[in-house]
Amino acid sequence: MRSTSRARLRHDQSVDTKWWGFEIHLDAQVVNKVSEYSPLIGHFVGALLPDPIDTIGEAYCEVKAAWIKEVGKDYGCKLVSPWGAPGMLI
Repeated sequence: MRSTSRARLRHDQSVDTKWWGFEIHLDAQVVNKVSEYSPLIGHFVGALLPDPIDTIGEAYCEVKAAWIKEVGKDYGCKLVSPWGAPGMLI
């Protein structure tokens, strides 16, 4: 049995929940915004974690944001992750 639910957000973006995880659909405009806010998210994550994990957390956020921006810059992208590892977002 397939169970999904979809939340529509502003612009052309949405979140689909599934039994195994979730999908986030972002248009190109939102992808560019993600890259603007990711340093703030990385800084926040880094402030919460102890040394040396704080540096790794910040770097992870920066690399993930750069990857999302590059992949979705023209047409947007879909990020997918299982519930057990929400940070994956591949």
